[in-house]
Amino acid sequence: MDNPDYQAVIQPSPANPSAARSQTGSVENRTFGLVGTVHFLKSRLTPYFDSNVSGSNIITDIAAGPPVPGCIWDPWFGYVCGVVQPTKGGVYLSYGVGGGVRWDVTDVLLLRAGVRQQWIDFSSSDPIGFTTFKFDFGWMF
Repeated sequence: MDNPDYQAVIQPSPANPSAARSQTGSVENRTFGLVGTVHFLKSRLTPYFDSNVSGSNIITDIAAGPPVPGCIWDPWFGYVCGVVQPTKGGVYLSYGVGGGVRWDVTDVLLLRAGVRQQWIDFSSSDPIGFTTFKFDFGWMF
């Protein structure tokens, strides 16, 4: 899970006479998907290429409506009431490619270092891309 901070300028719709306003917050990003990896050599040290397709669930701190009060019944505490603020977000198509090098340290332990370019396809704009650098360790069985 990644929660980067952001700063945005919120522009009102053309019919809204309000001025633009600044907002800061954080974004929750959870991505689940499938990754295919190709290792080029059959040695303990091998370069690799991977590609992926996934869904990214993005939740922002940007309000999507008025606060909603509500209560739930809890068997230990009785009624628990509070207010929830709906926020903008959704599930979007995500895809990427990457590469790096894998080292099989032993028959069961591996180390892997790489870089990946990832894109998230928002329906209202061009895909947004970002680069991630990673260092993995794992066990083979």
